[in-house]
Amino acid sequence: MIAFQVVRWKNLLSTGNVFTEIDLTGPGATLIVGENGSGKSTMMDAICFCLYGRAYREINVPQLVNTITKRDMITEVEFIIGQTRYMVRRGLKPRLFEIHVDGALMNQPGDSRDYQEVLEKQILRMSFRSFVQVSVLGPATRTSLPFMQLKTGDRRKFIEDILDQQIITAMNHYLKKRTANVEQLISANEAEQKVVNARIKMAREHAAELARRNEEVVAEKRTKQADLLKQAAECAAIAAGTQAEIDQQNAEKPNSAAIRTKLNTLQQLRNEIQGKSTRLERELEFFHDNDSCPRCKQVIDTAFKCDTIEQHNAELGEIRKGLDILQTRYDAVSEQLERAVSAQESIDKLVVQAKLISNTAEIYQSQATALETEIKKLSRVVKREAGVNEQDLLDERSALVAAHTDLLVDRGVHSAMSELLRDGGIKAKIVAEYIPTINKLLNKYLASMDFYVEFTLDGEFNEKILSRYRDEFSYASFSEGEKQRIDLALLFTWRAVAKLRNSASTNLLVMDETLDRSLDGAAVDQLIGIIQQLAAESTLFVISHRDVAADKFTKTMRFAKTKNFSSVVQD
Repeated sequence: MIAFQVVRWKNLLSTGNVFTEIDLTGPGATLIVGENGSGKSTMMDAICFCLYGRAYREINVPQLVNTITKRDMITEVEFIIGQTRYMVRRGLKPRLFEIHVDGALMNQPGDSRDYQEVLEKQILRMSFRSFVQVSVLGPATRTSLPFMQLKTGDRRKFIEDILDQQIITAMNHYLKKRTANVEQLISANEAEQKVVNARIKMAREHAAELARRNEEVVAEKRTKQADLLKQAAECAAIAAGTQAEIDQQNAEKPNSAAIRTKLNTLQQLRNEIQGKSTRLERELEFFHDNDSCPRCKQVIDTAFKCDTIEQHNAELGEIRKGLDILQTRYDAVSEQLERAVSAQESIDKLVVQAKLISNTAEIYQSQATALETEIKKLSRVVKREAGVNEQDLLDERSALVAAHTDLLVDRGVHSAMSELLRDGGIKAKIVAEYIPTINKLLNKYLASMDFYVEFTLDGEFNEKILSRYRDEFSYASFSEGEKQRIDLALLFTWRAVAKLRNSASTNLLVMDETLDRSLDGAAVDQLIGIIQQLAAESTLFVISHRDVAADKFTKTMRFAKTKNFSSVVQD
């Protein structure tokens, strides 16, 4: 229950720059009187603007600021809920909005709409329309229509407030958001699955294209590899043939070392013979040139001289013959050596040629081996690029399918919950439980005002009114006075139900011009009797143009306008 304590305001409508304060604690009934325009109904504008940011009457918010002072319009409302004391302060020019909880300012979000939502949904826990329905009965205006003049949807919202069904409505609203979010997620998931399937198809096509290109490259490399192996085999065959020729020539070539030894022996022998020939020639020259010895001066014997010369000439002749034979043999051995050297040079060339051919064969073989490595690597790369990429996509699709299944389950759960939370679900069952109580209270209050009809509301909050003769009527078919009695009975009923639920219940009840409208004297007396009963447990204010049974009220407040400013004056 909201226990209002005090309301105060200044620079609001016709009120000046001095706070007007009204005690809202009770119980008791207060009569507020004054002429038109004196500011009697400003209290409700102050409360409604402070709590909901709008006037009780059909007044645009900027017009609430006093037209003379033109600034510093402030309203303050203090109330208690449970053990917590609240004070709400709201103003214009400058704009002001504060909520104080047990004397401390509540943290203010950046958006004032969020702050207002906290005030309405978490603290007051009722909307502007619900507050007016249970706290005020006044002239029918666009902002404060009696219950029977509300549209069906507005009636339902009000009943949900007093039956504390906001949580169900909030749950349904949240569920709708969740359902919409799930639908979006399902659509996004299905779109992602389409994308992944397209990527899988592309990956497979890419893999097929890679495989095709790989086959072409491998075929080309295989052809090149075969050519290299063929060339390597040909080179190996040539190298083998060359080696065979080398072996044959090595087998057939003369022994150059032995020839050189023989040639050296012949050369040494020739040198020795030539030395002996030279010595004999010098001795012959000596005997030809000398008849005596140059050293000892002895005369050389002529016979000895002739014999020696003859003997030396004979030896020289033999030596020269031997040298000719030796030269012939030397020349023959030299020719053998030349042939042996030439054969070795030919063999050396063949060896170099064989080595080159063998190296070429090895190069061809090495290139063929390298091609084999490239072919194997190509196969591995294709498998890795195609296989791994496709597997990743398949894993991603599996995850999406699993998530899609979960989302479908969530959608089914949300659908079932929606059936429970919709207007025809849990809320309808709760309303059905309270409809008999509401109808009982309503008819009780109508009877207390001598209005004997059977008035019932159904689950859709449509009325059915039967007279004592069982004639069926509608709300629109009654006179203004009778309508007012119905409105009063509904107001008292809503307050009683709200008190039972402890939801939209307040200690405040304001009747604006209720006594000034279409009620006859008897009806006024009956209404005052009801007011006295209500005043025993509520803080009740009756706003009127005239003093009507002032002695029946706990106190009277009179509003008057002095120098264009409204204020409370003492009687």
